[in-house]
Amino acid sequence: MPAVLLGAWMGLTSCSAPQIARPHVPPGPALKEPISFELALFYPQPPKEDPRAALDALLSSDFAGFTRIDEIREEEIGNRKIVSAIWVTDGSYVAPDPESLGYFGRGLADGQAEALQESESVLRLVFSHGKEHVWTALRDSGRLTSALARRTGGLIWDEETREMFAPDFWDEHRLSAWTEAGPPPSISAHFTVHTYQKENGYHRLVSLGLGKLGLPDLVIEDFPGSRVGRANTVLNLLAQTLSEGKPVGSEGAFDLELQSLGRSDARDRQLEALAANARAVARLRLVEGVWEEGDPENRLFEIVFDRYKGPDTQARQTAMLLELFGAEEDAAVEVQHDAEMLAASRKAREKLLAFKPAFQAGLPPGEVLLVKAPFHADGGREWMWVEVIEWKGDVIVGTLRNEPAYIPSLKEGQRVEVSETEVFDYMRNLADGSSEGNETAKLLHPEG
Repeated sequence: MPAVLLGAWMGLTSCSAPQIARPHVPPGPALKEPISFELALFYPQPPKEDPRAALDALLSSDFAGFTRIDEIREEEIGNRKIVSAIWVTDGSYVAPDPESLGYFGRGLADGQAEALQESESVLRLVFSHGKEHVWTALRDSGRLTSALARRTGGLIWDEETREMFAPDFWDEHRLSAWTEAGPPPSISAHFTVHTYQKENGYHRLVSLGLGKLGLPDLVIEDFPGSRVGRANTVLNLLAQTLSEGKPVGSEGAFDLELQSLGRSDARDRQLEALAANARAVARLRLVEGVWEEGDPENRLFEIVFDRYKGPDTQARQTAMLLELFGAEEDAAVEVQHDAEMLAASRKAREKLLAFKPAFQAGLPPGEVLLVKAPFHADGGREWMWVEVIEWKGDVIVGTLRNEPAYIPSLKEGQRVEVSETEVFDYMRNLADGSSEGNETAKLLHPEG
């Protein structure tokens, strides 16, 4: 996304929200024991056979490695793999509503989400074990739950990730990558990441399900919407690295190094996608996260970026992304304001102002609005893209999406303010990958 250098001067302001220091995560491995997690079987129709008797039959044959103990104290787990079964028939353990299952139902057949609303029969399965069984218990608990679901006609609920699975989908996405003798698969299939926009316009990402591996769940605060995908990749890579046993350093420091990942599929896919100037390293810090409603009932580590220089959080986030993934070269382009260019700019600004009420009402998930605005440079103006976070009155607040070529006091990712009257162009990137706007670029590149 090139910057553009034009005409005379305009001032700018930038600000950074105050940061509250929190305790660093203690040094050492992140895995803690004993490990405990819950799966469940919901029955949209009456079970084909008593689920408790079917469970006992499976435990006495193919899954003899588990011991069934329905009431156990944490200190009694030791080196055993334990499953506790709780049969619920009073309607106190309810399925998510059909709208939620539209997002978090996996492979459900037509009508199953609605039928689950009438289900009053649920078998809760709580698995507990020590850290020596972290991988085999995750694999075998999934296999046992699948076998029990098929035998009794149940749907699988993962309490940790809050997803409902049809057995076929469960087997394909949770079990197919496991082998008897080979290393554990990438853990990305075993947890989820929830992303939502905060009141300040930035996004929060939080994982659910890492407790199944004895790991803390992870949170990233205040990322611009356009870079949520990159933030999600960082979170996934960190989770994978923690699962492979790399310890946290002093004062919560953690160097995420792509080359050191043990899982070749997780490593090589990312290495192949890097830009030529990437260092494939992210210098992170882990601090105690602040729990919010809806977060998992688990330890919570927040990923922060204060090992990078920058005037605010978003600039430091951008510096981290550039070091890890690299970036395409971003050259400034000299452009003259002729009558045709000014007319295209006026047209773009009119469309942008017409869109203002819709933006203030809230963009749909995955949609991003950018504006091109002027910033001061010696002897002229450098015009750069800003991802819009807030728009109050005639003031647009956002994060800078270009690395300035002529203004050393500004950094890509920095929070800035511009006046709507000075906007030169806009671009609206929709969730389906299409876009609108960028009217002036059509004059610079009429062929495409």
